[in-house]
Amino acid sequence: MCAGVATLARSSAVVLVLAFANLAHAESGDLTDELRLLEEEATVEIAAKRPQPLREVPGAVTLISRREIEDAPALSIVDLFRSVPGMDVGVITPFSVSVGVRALATEANNLVLVLIDGREMNQELFGTAFWSMFPISIFDVERIEVIRGPGSALYGANAYSGVVNIVTRPPSSETRVEARGYVGLRADMQDPPAYGAVRGTFGGKKWSAAMSASYEAENLWYEFDRLGMASTRGRGALEVRFRDDMKLTMEGGGALTNGRYFLTIGRTRFRGGEAYARADFDWKRFQAQLYFSHFDVTLVPHADINLEGTELATISDINGIGNTLDLQLQHRATLVPGFDLTYGAHTRFASFDSEQMVGKGVREWRGGAFFQLEWAAVADKLWFTAGTRIDVNSNTPSALSPRASIVASPAPDHYIRGSVGLAFRKPAFAETKLRLNNVTCVHTLCDQYQLPRIFSEGIANPNLENEKVRTYEIGYSAKLFKGRLRASIDLFFNQYRDFIEFDATGFDLAALISGRFDYTSMSFKQIGNDVDAYGGELAIEWIPTRWMRLYGSWGPRRAYKARDGNSYAHEPFNTVTFGFRIRTSWRLKVAANIRFVSQHESLLRDPNSLLKGFSAYRIGNDADLRFRVTYTFKWSDVEMDVGFVGHTPVTTRGTYREFPGAITTNRFENYGGEPIGWQALGLLEFRYGPKSNDAAN
Repeated sequence: MCAGVATLARSSAVVLVLAFANLAHAESGDLTDELRLLEEEATVEIAAKRPQPLREVPGAVTLISRREIEDAPALSIVDLFRSVPGMDVGVITPFSVSVGVRALATEANNLVLVLIDGREMNQELFGTAFWSMFPISIFDVERIEVIRGPGSALYGANAYSGVVNIVTRPPSSETRVEARGYVGLRADMQDPPAYGAVRGTFGGKKWSAAMSASYEAENLWYEFDRLGMASTRGRGALEVRFRDDMKLTMEGGGALTNGRYFLTIGRTRFRGGEAYARADFDWKRFQAQLYFSHFDVTLVPHADINLEGTELATISDINGIGNTLDLQLQHRATLVPGFDLTYGAHTRFASFDSEQMVGKGVREWRGGAFFQLEWAAVADKLWFTAGTRIDVNSNTPSALSPRASIVASPAPDHYIRGSVGLAFRKPAFAETKLRLNNVTCVHTLCDQYQLPRIFSEGIANPNLENEKVRTYEIGYSAKLFKGRLRASIDLFFNQYRDFIEFDATGFDLAALISGRFDYTSMSFKQIGNDVDAYGGELAIEWIPTRWMRLYGSWGPRRAYKARDGNSYAHEPFNTVTFGFRIRTSWRLKVAANIRFVSQHESLLRDPNSLLKGFSAYRIGNDADLRFRVTYTFKWSDVEMDVGFVGHTPVTTRGTYREFPGAITTNRFENYGGEPIGWQALGLLEFRYGPKSNDAAN
């Protein structure tokens, strides 16, 4: 790894020297984009479900623009979050990625609500967003908006620790074709990751269309020449504009994915796909969205049910089919000047059928209604926001999610805000309805004490309550030196309650042999492991010249058990990020991002005794460096970027993991997070057609 790191470091140093040597040329070049971006006020929609200046947003919100996506040293959508303050990204396998906000990121990956153009991507089965199965790639993304904190007051269930809304690039009437691909080397010298994508737009005066397709594949790190993830994606969109204030957008697509999925039972092969159709109607201040999605999955476990090193049973393949129909309505009205009311309703029907997992199947209906009142008390000086949402569910308890906030501007370009609210996560199908009917005994103890019966009758818990969080936030942001320096600080205190956990603490070999085992003791429960967490994010962005942007953030936090006040030392206390982006007038672009995570203990089940409790594994005190260097060639309406992109761990230890992992003693297989090495990939991008507005921004 050292030789690879040294080579990458020398290459990056040469590029940086060239960039700085041309400072004078860059300063005098035609780079009006940066100045224009400084003058324009960024707007987001995620915080109020309407376009809103970022300075007035009543919460901790991060915007990742199209320009930042183009320049970022990122290979995937998830990689973009590595520069977002307060967000945690942990690669478990190329298919399984853990994404969290402000603590408690786990392999379950079910505490952040993920939306694509407002469509919920969290699957009802596990409550998980399968990032590798999204029908879009990073090539399709226009911008990403992130709420760093709970958001159930607007979005309802599962907006527990944060909300991510991925906005795709809109169709364009201009005829334009774009393509991107990369391939290269990595530390273990296996077949390198491969990625290819193509996108085209076309249209007329009253309509526009877009089509895109992509393919991505990567091998596992620990097991040589084993597929970690392969995904094929495609989508098409048509936008019809009836009037300036009325349009209809219709979209459809899907993805097929094959990957190594990390479950508590061990390594599992995931083969699945999703197909969807969506229609959005916008008329003045009224919006409606209707979508249908179909989810098909096969899980192939490559593990066994073991206890204290003894193999008791195996699990055969699991097949399942899920369907979701969702309707959302929303309207915004100005009651009197300065008073805006946004209100809406939401209904959703979801089903999942699997003979091996949930018996006859699960049916769930959800309904919700919300309102949010915004009052501009003093023009450009003081804003109040208050609202609430009520959610009802046919299978789980109803929930009320109020939120209130205040934003004040004591001086031009200086803003102070504070907020308080409640949010919740509803139990997933697997937690309330799981019935494993495919357990086969391989040990006499398994037959003697009817383990198949335990897994088919005793795991699910239909009486689970919603997980809840109460949040308190304050924040400050400012623009200094004519907007060239931007700084913000956000502080939070969150009270997480009624955690749902799989409890098998009473299951031990001695109890099984003696016949003292309680069959009802192994199930999903809420056993009172409530957690309080506090912390914050300090973020700074500096634009010293028109061709360079520097940014950095620091995210300290602490968590402790509410029951006894003892430290919950399973979260990194410090996360530090630094990066830069360079765009020269002679068409060279350079970007790098390094993220340091302090040492901490993270929980993982013992791979040699999965039915026991969790063990603590020490990770952290290392960093992840990501880089991208490209040069643009231009010929009339044709542009081509050539360069390289990649990443490397920066660690003093022999093994770098972003998620806890261990090697099983019986099969010598990796359980949990894989050890990760460096990789460097050649990058080629091609664009034909007039420069579109979204590309310019």
